Amino acid sequence: SSLRERVIPRGTGERYEAVNLCNDYTVEIRIFAGTLDAEELLRNMQFVDSLCLFTKDGGGRLDQYMDWIVKSRRYVALTEWLEDTWSQELEFVRA
Repeated sequence: SSLRERVIPRGTGERYEAVNLCNDYTVEIRIFAGTLDAEELLRNMQFVDSLCLFTKDGGGRLDQYMDWIVKSRRYVALTEWLEDTWSQELEFVRA
């Protein structure tokens, strides 16, 4: 059976939702505005990849996710953006 059939029943779901499950074998994330900025595109792709990997093993709270991103050292563009945008929230993660 397809991913869509396992997640949502036939006849439900919309193609233009934040998470599009209308295709049989793909999941489409539709939460980002279009961009020509390569760094922003990389950061968005790192966010989706990190979220998939983090939740694959059961996920957790936001502070655990942010801690996991920083400690992984795999998501440089995303970590730099988090440090610039969410520096106060990251302080308790690094403490």
